[in-house]
Amino acid sequence: MEILLGKTGTYGVRISGATRPGGRTFCGPQAPVRPDLLILDDFAMRQMTAPQADDLYELISERQGRSLIITSNRAPSDWYPLFPNPVVAESLLDRLINASHQVIMNGPSYRPNKRPKNPSDNPCRS
Repeated sequence: MEILLGKTGTYGVRISGATRPGGRTFCGPQAPVRPDLLILDDFAMRQMTAPQADDLYELISERQGRSLIITSNRAPSDWYPLFPNPVVAESLLDRLINASHQVIMNGPSYRPNKRPKNPSDNPCRS
């Protein structure tokens, strides 16, 4: 089984190997990989440009019926305003939300537990 993980903003559409309208293919370090499981981290962190939204729509459309995990710090209802075209947003999010299982995780972030206890323990600090 091939699994590919990437931040949505950085890798989301480039890792799919999906074909854009007009026959152009997505490019990037992993293309044309079509993993069995694609994990898009940090989905809907910020507003998307029209090309980003269109590419993400193509990616999600081509992965229909294949395994996909999306992580987000926002509720799905908060995703709609992040897309510049409401028609693309509705179509893309309809595919994601209505064919998914949602796991809601509430509670504090695990990241504070990863911080060095003593600031001098941080090797990146000078």
